[in-house]
Amino acid sequence: MPRPPYAGRFHYFIGSRTRALVIERLVKDPHHRPYFRELGRGIHAGMGALHRELAELERIGLIKSKAEAGARFYEVDACHPLFEPLRSLAEVCERMDANSKL
Repeated sequence: MPRPPYAGRFHYFIGSRTRALVIERLVKDPHHRPYFRELGRGIHAGMGALHRELAELERIGLIKSKAEAGARFYEVDACHPLFEPLRSLAEVCERMDANSKL
């Protein structure tokens, strides 16, 4: 018997809900540079989990951060080899989620 459709397919591919939400948010709008708290509020993530995921994504080079005016801003590196595949995967998962009947 096949599994029923479920919302949030992207995080099943990524393995972490918080990491998936960060990636999804940043790859969908690569020109927006959210600051730490804005990103946390936008994805409803705990600050500790968000900090860990951002540090790991920065360590592998997918995102960059810069401190400005007392806040840390994050942006995706659109030149990273995983940028386009992740953006495509996020878009496909979003379309599948929108089309599924839950």
